[in-house]
Amino acid sequence: MKKLITLLFTIIITYSAHAQIPNPSFENWDASAGYNVPVGWKTADSVTNLVGVLTCEQGTPGFSGSYYLKLTSKNIPATSGAAAGIAVSGNIDFTTYLPTSGFAFSGRPSSLTGEWQYASSAANDSGVIAIGLTKWNSSLQKRDTVGYADYKLTGSVTTWTPFSVPIYYLTGEYPDTAIIYLASSGVNAANGSYLYIDTLAFSGSVPTGVASINNTHPLISLYPNPNSSLFTVNISSDVTEMTQIIITNMFGDKVKEITTSTNTSVDIQLNESAGIYFINATTAHAKLSEKITIIK
Repeated sequence: MKKLITLLFTIIITYSAHAQIPNPSFENWDASAGYNVPVGWKTADSVTNLVGVLTCEQGTPGFSGSYYLKLTSKNIPATSGAAAGIAVSGNIDFTTYLPTSGFAFSGRPSSLTGEWQYASSAANDSGVIAIGLTKWNSSLQKRDTVGYADYKLTGSVTTWTPFSVPIYYLTGEYPDTAIIYLASSGVNAANGSYLYIDTLAFSGSVPTGVASINNTHPLISLYPNPNSSLFTVNISSDVTEMTQIIITNMFGDKVKEITTSTNTSVDIQLNESAGIYFINATTAHAKLSEKITIIK
């Protein structure tokens, strides 16, 4: 999966008949293979099922409706590793475990929204939501990337929570194809990491003729610093997007975790002993770190 984003936007994509996200609330499932498969999506179960492991399952009840998509990273028998739970709105190459097809789509949404729950069972593991919007270039006989998202999930959200993953545009054109890739783990799949998804939808609209502003220089500000336990954090950026803040002590132990967004001031109460702590902020396109000192 290390080449996910490169391959996601350069492979030749075949079409399906869907004009919107297929089966976005995961209410429709097919059990003809002997296990449940979400209609309109491909999963890794056609391979892991051979050793008695299902990494994609039908969760119930859903946030809205009867079912939801349940992706879980699981150990594979007779190996030393785990396989990620993967679902792709199209087809998967089971040599690379990367997507090879999508669905017909011609919009320019600003984000992918829905409800999720997730947790990483290891510090070096993170779930993934990736989106590719492409258009066939008949002159060059290849696909051009119109828009994309590559969102890494960290920390944990253990109740149904709304999310919005921003989509960034490289050109001002309309796409003709979309693909969505959902995974409970990244490169370092860890047994027990999970991603639950329901009620997917594209939201908002980005005008044609313009590309998105690249979020290349976000800044983190902390004040007051030092402080006695209460301080304010603000991640300033050209783009407003979801931000995960994890605070660790000098030994790397996590002491607090917060989900917020860029360009929003958030007050943090850190009831820890005096010392130096690290504020680690992660957005879809940047990772920032800053020190803060607690005095008593």
